[in-house]
Amino acid sequence: MKKVALFFILFFSLVAVKADDTAVIKKFESEVEKTLKAWNVPGAAVAVVTKDKIIFMKSYGVRSLKTNQPVDEHTVFRIGSITKGFTAELTGLMVARDLMKWDDKVIQYLPSFSLNDVKDTQALTIRDLLSQRTGLPERANDNVIDAGKSYKEAMSTLYKVPLTCPVDTCYAYQNVTFSMMGEILEKATHKNYSVLLKDNIFKPLNMQNASTTYDELIASGNYADCHQMNAQGFFVTCPMSQFAYTLLPAGGINASLSDLIIWLRAQMGAYPSIITPAILKAVQTPQITIPAHDLDKPWAPWQKERLKKASYGLGWRIDDYAGTPMIFHSGALSGFSTVMGFLPEHEIGVIVLANTNDFSASLMAQFFDLYLNIPLQNWSTPLLAFQKAELKKQQPPK
Repeated sequence: MKKVALFFILFFSLVAVKADDTAVIKKFESEVEKTLKAWNVPGAAVAVVTKDKIIFMKSYGVRSLKTNQPVDEHTVFRIGSITKGFTAELTGLMVARDLMKWDDKVIQYLPSFSLNDVKDTQALTIRDLLSQRTGLPERANDNVIDAGKSYKEAMSTLYKVPLTCPVDTCYAYQNVTFSMMGEILEKATHKNYSVLLKDNIFKPLNMQNASTTYDELIASGNYADCHQMNAQGFFVTCPMSQFAYTLLPAGGINASLSDLIIWLRAQMGAYPSIITPAILKAVQTPQITIPAHDLDKPWAPWQKERLKKASYGLGWRIDDYAGTPMIFHSGALSGFSTVMGFLPEHEIGVIVLANTNDFSASLMAQFFDLYLNIPLQNWSTPLLAFQKAELKKQQPPK
């Protein structure tokens, strides 16, 4: 497999851009700095890239308020549900080798698996898992993982959860069922999911800081700590949740800005010998429509205003951003927020990693507003107000 030979040359010598793009980048950099200051974010890493070039890359603040060591391009963040795109494309690599098919039935690999309905159990496919159309209610049995239980324990009671619609007919975001892909890939290849990721994606793409466990995160020595806002509106360090590592294929990857720059460029077709055009077409094709009510969230006000149409592909969100196709995914873990998105027609995208909750996707939207010459809104301002209002509700009465 071809290695990404020229990455570090590109990485340390940011290339010149067109004059109009330069103006956009300067405005975006100003927006980033204003937002980080308003939120008092401990640390972040941001990049804007095209298929061929890195046009902006900058790190901000510290990895942890305990150590005050600076964030850099190799600082490892927990990327949460951005992991789902990796899982989908790893599946695509196995499909290309004829080890499995997108429309294989789940029970072909996991014969003991059961949904609440026998017919739906028999109908469920790999494509259904990866496109969030299992028929289950949103985030089914996430609460089991939140309670400290194992993936197997969450799966063991999934058959008790009533379906909200037949398989393949409605969208509802899942983590537990998405993580079934780890088991399915292992059954199909006889290799561990983490080993498959490293051998087929991390190593060929030269993603040197990427890993899949908490121990590897800590062993890196250069990792972002978890931070949450306290009742006074200040960020403080918090315990690292094990939720995403328990559901690794849905949200457990650790990666740095340097890693995700490569991954984002791969999504735009920069490394066709590794992530082929056929795989990109498969994962970036809409599979199910996301209903409008699912976009009306107080923590993502830009979605309601900017997304004219929203779908889910295979591990990716496929949207219409104010009339322009956009592909993205965010990651939200306790004390971390991450986002990666791009405009395929323009072959330009943005990455935001932060060691705090919730605000990263707002910065992505602000970049696309600037790039598409849409009247700019500071999407993070209403989000910050919402966060502080929620914290105030949690305070005991005086």
